[in-house]
Amino acid sequence: MMENSRYSTESSPALMSPAGSSPEESANLLAPSMMLHRMSEKLYTNHKRRCTTSSYYHSRCRIFLLVLGLLLSLATMAGLAIFIASRSDSIKNNQQASHRLPSLHLAGEINGLVPEFSIRPFVFHKDPLATPDHETAESERATEENWLSYQAEGKGFIFVNNSRKYTLPPRIEYKGLGTYAIAVFHQLHCLHTIMTMYNEAVASSNTDGIPRRRRGNINEEKHGHGGGGHGHDHIDHCFRYLRQSIICCGDTALEGQDPNSSRPATDGTGAVHLCKDHTEVMAWAASRRVRDGNEL
Repeated sequence: MMENSRYSTESSPALMSPAGSSPEESANLLAPSMMLHRMSEKLYTNHKRRCTTSSYYHSRCRIFLLVLGLLLSLATMAGLAIFIASRSDSIKNNQQASHRLPSLHLAGEINGLVPEFSIRPFVFHKDPLATPDHETAESERATEENWLSYQAEGKGFIFVNNSRKYTLPPRIEYKGLGTYAIAVFHQLHCLHTIMTMYNEAVASSNTDGIPRRRRGNINEEKHGHGGGGHGHDHIDHCFRYLRQSIICCGDTALEGQDPNSSRPATDGTGAVHLCKDHTEVMAWAASRRVRDGNEL
């Protein structure tokens, strides 16, 4: 992949090495024809000298030069034939390799089993229905309906035929079908589960008459990002923000069977995700930091 993206100028065909070959390999391919070419030139030079110094050889010189010209032409044609044949084989091999390996896209599916989708800009915003108000049952129901609107019909589980020929984790056996989960819907499910458990814990702890929204003040100076100065506001902000991030990324890696479960389910183990190199992201961010420290 990197080879194809190198900045280069196109050389003329006569000077280019066969695609995929080193200069040494190209020289080896052309060696027989070049040797014949040099021998012909040497014979031509010697014979021309004799032709100019003696009239005896004059009539034979023309025949010899005609034969020599034919040999030179054959040597040139042989060299070109070898060059074109080797270049054609290399191009064919490159085309076959490109058909075997799908192009890779960030947060895509490594085997090309999931299509690429359109990309559109999206401005993160505060969705009031993404989290409940921690006060009323109506708000909780509205939030649940809002989250369901982001879940695919079938919960993101799909059938993959002949899954063993792909780079995939063991499949989920569901009704006799080789099944896999699309990662983005699994990620949404996990975040929703965490939020639900948090909301239940908040509801069960509301026994002293203190408004729920005032509980659990968080040190905003330590965490360094917005969401309000009160506990619920901050946590609600995190749920909204993470949901938008998951949806924005749209990770379509395919996830297989949970190795620690006998029922058809996935925990994401063994799935191949196409990710940015986080160590590179950290290094880039650190090189441009405005403060020290890496606390969470």
